[in-house]
Amino acid sequence: MSWLIDAEIAPGAAMSVARMEVAPGATSQPHHHPNCDEAISLMTGCVTALVEGREIAMRPGDVCWVPSHSTHAVRNEGATAAVLLLTYSEGRREYRPD
Repeated sequence: MSWLIDAEIAPGAAMSVARMEVAPGATSQPHHHPNCDEAISLMTGCVTALVEGREIAMRPGDVCWVPSHSTHAVRNEGATAAVLLLTYSEGRREYRPD
């Protein structure tokens, strides 16, 4: 995961954006953000977003909204790395593993 914008990069930023790659067959660690919502945008690949136990199939161009406090993860269903753009409604998003 690489940060493109957040309150450290741009002091005072009210949002943060990161780029994340998920390897084929891999699943990100289930977690939640107590202080912000998240929008998961799939750029390339084929993933399933897991949000509060619900599976959401995603294709390039799809966006999945994750409300604050919701346990979520992303599973790569494809044969190549998936690239996601993650946007948070807070400049200093908190991360809590579940």
